[in-house]
Amino acid sequence: MPELRYFDASREQRAAIQQRLREHLNAHPEIRLAYLMGSFLTDRPFRDIDIAVYLEPELLQSVDLLRYCFQLADELERVVHYPVDVHRLNDAPCGFRFEATRGIVLVSRDESFRIDWTVRTWQEYCDFEPHQRQMLQQILEPFREYYARYQETHHTDTVAQK
Repeated sequence: MPELRYFDASREQRAAIQQRLREHLNAHPEIRLAYLMGSFLTDRPFRDIDIAVYLEPELLQSVDLLRYCFQLADELERVVHYPVDVHRLNDAPCGFRFEATRGIVLVSRDESFRIDWTVRTWQEYCDFEPHQRQMLQQILEPFREYYARYQETHHTDTVAQK
């Protein structure tokens, strides 16, 4: 299995990379929105730079979207000299869209569209998140019960051995 490679950059370097990304993405008129997101935004080392793009709807019917994202990632990698992952927002799950909106806006061709889209995303996330949390708790409950029984048994065995 290949070893994961991590990169580090100072705040100044990250700001310069962010500016290069913004300039390059703004040269793509088919990108309506773009966000910088993920571990690159922290002070910690990162494996890649995550970019989330919302593409003009007309493009969705006329192009192979997976190929488009790979080609855009390749372009951006040549610009910033770090690995880049490009993700589509148009059909992304709500949780991913929510996380993207918490990132840094690199492109916003129509600010009222961005605000409306962000508000809808956050409303959908807030409506769904409690249900998602409840489902996760229901899924995890048998594991919690098993772990509690395991600890009781293990603790009893440890005490009995002393």
